Amino acid sequence: GLGPLITLPGNKKVARDEWGYGLAGAIVNSSGKWFYGLLLTQSWRSIDPNNLPPDPTDNTNPLGIAPFLNYQLGDGWYVGNGDMVIQYDWNSNEVYVPIGVRLGKVVPREKGRAWNIYAEYQTSLIYDDWPGSAVDSSIRLNFTLTLPVGM
Repeated sequence: GLGPLITLPGNKKVARDEWGYGLAGAIVNSSGKWFYGLLLTQSWRSIDPNNLPPDPTDNTNPLGIAPFLNYQLGDGWYVGNGDMVIQYDWNSNEVYVPIGVRLGKVVPREKGRAWNIYAEYQTSLIYDDWPGSAVDSSIRLNFTLTLPVGM
């Protein structure tokens, strides 16, 4: 699929405090117990050209490359590579490469709803010269309720 990408302003300490816009495209496939695919995103900052930041490295416009791979272990359990989004910035020619592992369980509920519960560890392989925000290592625990739409 292909569609629009809109980024909302965030907290200046951890994200851009500006609107962003762009495109996103994804391809997905499943084969037996494997679920895999690739998500590509390109966003541009929405800033006034007359008010550009003095440091050109502050003006990041990243290309996001997010491969994903999950293996179903059975009984709702799965293991995968987590939220791995490789980023390339066209302005600085720098790259950010994280890698991670996720262990999760999908718990079906009534009326097509399901809980996706997972723990994930992620570390950054390449990030020293990345002009945007980057995390060296992180641990994440997540609970997501999935609601069916249009049924």
